[in-house]
Amino acid sequence: MGEFLNIIIRTLDSQELLLSITSLARVTEIKYFINLRVGIPVHRQRLIFQGYLLKDEESLEEIGISNNETIYLVGNVQRDEDPIVALAQLSLLNNLRSQRRPRIPRRALSNDQIAEVLRQNLYVIDDLIRNYNNDQGVSRRVLREGQWVDVLDTVNQWLDAQILQLRTTRSGTRVLVHYNGWPDRWDEWINAESPRIMPFRSKTRQASGLGIQSPVPSNPPVIRKSGNEDISTMTLQTSIYVDIVKNFMEKYSVIKQSLNTFQQIGQFFNVHNIGDQQEQMKNELENLKIYIAPVIDRVGRAMTDLGQALSRDTNEELNLIEASDDPSPMNLY
Repeated sequence: MGEFLNIIIRTLDSQELLLSITSLARVTEIKYFINLRVGIPVHRQRLIFQGYLLKDEESLEEIGISNNETIYLVGNVQRDEDPIVALAQLSLLNNLRSQRRPRIPRRALSNDQIAEVLRQNLYVIDDLIRNYNNDQGVSRRVLREGQWVDVLDTVNQWLDAQILQLRTTRSGTRVLVHYNGWPDRWDEWINAESPRIMPFRSKTRQASGLGIQSPVPSNPPVIRKSGNEDISTMTLQTSIYVDIVKNFMEKYSVIKQSLNTFQQIGQFFNVHNIGDQQEQMKNELENLKIYIAPVIDRVGRAMTDLGQALSRDTNEELNLIEASDDPSPMNLY
């Protein structure tokens, strides 16, 4: 029979419905209950739990809903509905979007923050390279706790966010995302394979004036550490990516030159049976351009920021040397 649970159904206007139901009950049964209480037709109800859109055939136990959990109800607006009601719901959604945490004035990033920015940039580079020449149609990306991502929120707006947790369930892996600049109550669970999650700054815009080239969240003070790699380790990782980019560029150059040669041969000797090879080369060139352009951009930004970080470290070491009591001269060159 399953255990009995007390569930809270919360509507967009903050109305709450209390429901006592068995954990084996399915979502469709909850929708019939809501229909009896507030009159919203079953086919127009959307129930959301931790950012996950519930399916009619799922049971509360399968979803992982516990006692005293809250499910959010959204009713779809139909074209034949009263326009005043539609306008009120749209206004409510806009109010929800506007309840953002006040922006904190920007300030220079600390050494630890610069290290985290570099670390996050390397995460994106790694995922871009993983998905190069991926013909299987399955994403090879690796999501990590603490990783920065772009997320499409529930009102179809792309926002920068950070992954707080990963959870593996029967239906797959889900991630808990925190929208930067938003209160924690808007944190949301999303399927890890969802197209709503994209590489950081692939859908959102980077603010200027931060003195750093790698992408940074909208609110620098909320930067949270996601790893323990130091600058020297990340310098080594970046050098590996530089070698990969070099191989990409050499491959592009070779294919481009070969394609030009084929075209010249075809024109000079009036040969028409090399069209298939030319088409194959053109497709490979297009595939390379699609993938290497963002990789080159990210690696270039990482190298620029590494130079800044290494310069800071060098200046701090020189300051320590100058402040020491050791009077003996030191040849630094």
